[in-house]
Amino acid sequence: MRYQREQQFGKHHRTDDYDILNVEPVLGRPATAITIQRRHSLRNPPSWALADTPQFQTQLLVPAAEFQAALNAITPALPNAAIRLAESPEVWIPTVSMPNTLPAPQWRIPAKDGQQIKPTIRTFRTTDGIELRAVRPQADGSLIIGVERLVSNDTVALSIAELWRLVPDATEPQVLWQGMSGADKLIASLNGKQLWFTGQELDGQHDSLFHYTQEDGLVRINFPPGKRPRLDTAQWWIDEQGPIMASYSVGTLQRLGNLTLSSPQPVPRVQWFFNDLRLLPGGTHPWVDDDQGVAELNPQTGRVLRSIAVPPRVQAPPGLPHFPYLDPRAARTYAPGVASAKGKWLATAFRLDDQSSGQGAGVHVLDTDKATLLYSAVLPDADQVRLVAASPDGRWLAVHSYGRNLVLWDVRAGTNPLHLLVPHVTLSDLTFSLDSNRLIGVGNEHVLAWLLNGNETR
Repeated sequence: MRYQREQQFGKHHRTDDYDILNVEPVLGRPATAITIQRRHSLRNPPSWALADTPQFQTQLLVPAAEFQAALNAITPALPNAAIRLAESPEVWIPTVSMPNTLPAPQWRIPAKDGQQIKPTIRTFRTTDGIELRAVRPQADGSLIIGVERLVSNDTVALSIAELWRLVPDATEPQVLWQGMSGADKLIASLNGKQLWFTGQELDGQHDSLFHYTQEDGLVRINFPPGKRPRLDTAQWWIDEQGPIMASYSVGTLQRLGNLTLSSPQPVPRVQWFFNDLRLLPGGTHPWVDDDQGVAELNPQTGRVLRSIAVPPRVQAPPGLPHFPYLDPRAARTYAPGVASAKGKWLATAFRLDDQSSGQGAGVHVLDTDKATLLYSAVLPDADQVRLVAASPDGRWLAVHSYGRNLVLWDVRAGTNPLHLLVPHVTLSDLTFSLDSNRLIGVGNEHVLAWLLNGNETR
């Protein structure tokens, strides 16, 4: 609520502003801020009239009479209220609690011996070049695949995007959608019955959001005029109620339900860090990577529920100052992470640029119930983590870099009993089947599936 009063006194102009704000989303507890301010615009004397001198000067002050009247009204009306006075609300914002030292890593190197599993491979040969970009399983056992395809004729070659549905034992995939770009990131419901993706239609001017079910097919989600979200930089998180869209840097959260978006809910934590926040898929609540560690958010309010410090994730020169009150070694990397609701753990990537020790890249695995480090899982001979995936049952964590570097961790056991053989394929995406029995990957023109409880071994 805002009230403004303007008055003119000869050549002087005065504006009084009175604001009443609900600041609970910022402070995290019930609180109301009352702001009282007077702005004076005073004409400068003619003797000051140089070429670049402004005609008016402005003064900001608190009018004593109005301030005292407001205070006298509040005190008896709210006898038990904790009234605090300050020139800025910044003094009331709680500081980010920082650990004195970062937790020490607990290195876990994958074993070299174990049961070897080779994948089944399905290859799609076309006269035009294709690149399988993303994959998600469906409840009926089919796969939804995002594809980039090169279409050419005698005069021009054009790259387009497609969405495929691949049914087991079918000779050809079903093409569900074609567009200029998109379908390179797929968001699937936990039961595999719904799917969302963004893409630009062949005749479209901008990205659109699409919803797919086998019953209703493909539906484009329309937004009211002036309320179209920025889709190309959106991040997504999903639970049993459906997806939540986070704006760039996780500045806001919006629940997507019945093909409509709720109002943006601010995430105050983004204001505490210079670098962007990144949303981790999975978990009972949204988790974000930030430059302190990882933080659990309330999906309804955007407020932080918990924050967990992590071991170093990046290299930092000795003696580098901790600014602003952050250990620079805790800064998040650009590699992906993942959380598991059933497993009650999460993985956040590190990249230490220390190949000589064999501990250059991998993931710190944290127990989200106890807010403690389980271990630091190393990805051997890797300089970064490219892909991660968590099985729906919470048992398995797949971590991949480049080439044949793929490790499957039994998270709670802290072991890698299965060794997944990777052919000469550049993987673009990894996911697990809904029953957690298969790890599925796509890359180049191939679909790969590793059976984790069968006899496809070598």
